[in-house]
Formats: sequence, C-alpha cells, structure tokens
Amino acid sequence: MTLKLWGDHIAGPVLAVIAIASVVGAAWVKSDPSLAAKLVVCTAWVTGAATVFLMFVAQYDAWKKLDGELQKYAADYPRIGLNVVSFFGMKDWNEQAANKNTPVHFSLQHLSGRIPTDVRFDPIPSKRGKWFLCFGSLPYVNPPVQKSMAYEVMDESNRYQSKVHGYLGWGELLLHFVQDTSPEPEQDEYTLTVRYKDGEEERSQEFKLLFDKARFGFLPNTMHT
Repeated sequence: MTLKLWGDHIAGPVLAVIAIASVVGAAWVKSDPSLAAKLVVCTAWVTGAATVFLMFVAQYDAWKKLDGELQKYAADYPRIGLNVVSFFGMKDWNEQAANKNTPVHFSLQHLSGRIPTDVRFDPIPSKRGKWFLCFGSLPYVNPPVQKSMAYEVMDESNRYQSKVHGYLGWGELLLHFVQDTSPEPEQDEYTLTVRYKDGEEERSQEFKLLFDKARFGFLPNTMHT
C-alpha cells in the first residue's frame, strides 16, 4: 500500500515541477559546462530529497488509510440486545408454573454489526447458590426476528449432567431460583454473560437481569455492561 501511494505521489506534480525546472536550467546554462555539472548535482539532491519526503507522506497516508479500515471494522462488531417479558405477582407466577408454562420469556435481538454465531451463555447462580439458571445455546442471532432463549433451572448436583431442553416450561423451578435469596435488597441483580464467535474471534457481552421482589417479576429494562 505504501509503495502504491508513493508511486501516486511520484507521478504527481512535485517531481514534474522538478523535472521542468531541470530542463529549463539545463537550457539556461548549456554554454557553461561547470554550471551544467553543478545543476546536475543539485537536481539529483533535490530529486532525492523530494523522493524521501514523499515516501514519508506515503507512509502516513498508508497508516491513515489502514487506521480508517480498522476503525470501520471495529464499528462492525456484533452488538446484541437482551429482551425480557415477565409476569408480575406471586399469583401469576404460581398459575404459570401450575400450567407448565414459564412466567418469563427471554430473547436476544441483533442490534448492529456482523452476525454473531455459536452463541453460548454462562450459567447464573441463585443468590444463595442452590440453583442455576442455564440457557441453551443458539447457532446465530440475526435480524430482524428475536431469538427465543430456552432455559432450564438445575441444582448443583445435576448442573453438569443435565442437558438444556429445546422447549420452555421451567416455571416451577424458576420460582425456586428467584426465591433462593434473602429479603434484602428490594431488587436482586443477576449477571448474564453471553459468549459468541465473531468470525474466528471469541467475544462476549454482559447484561444485568433485575428481579423486583416487591412486584415479583423480572424488569424489562435489562442493563448492558
């Protein structure tokens, strides 16, 4: 890239002006061999200095162009969002659990950048550590459809043996998960780490899930960290 930009500069007006000046000077001093020799030497020095200068300019242009491409690549990093739709109130949660439904729906949404693939989630422990909220992996997250996140709740004894099912219906165990806590504070905060592939690179994002104990439900305004 540097050589190409250097060539573009060499073909430009700078050296053209030097060449024209050399021709005019040679015609002016053609009758004086001593001055003609000095002109040749001077022209060589000026041409060499201009070439070196233009090489530095070309290197700067190459760096600037490469930096712009890197910034554009960085701006295209995958960005995903987490959506939470929750029932509120102990009564509604118990009804959903009794009907083998889930009181909360989680989904991922592609916001910008490249398409993340091989999307995985770190297990989330309950506040007292008895239960783990585990989400199933996704092959990719692409627009415009939100990708529903299947999950299950396990205790420590089967966390490493059980497999995430491809359907929802863990309402009763999710109820145990959110109740495995202390009365304070009024809201419990859980960290959800999402890991995925961006081409060959491994990247991650973190979100904060907020469970409001007074309203008994997950708040929709999850926070990206």
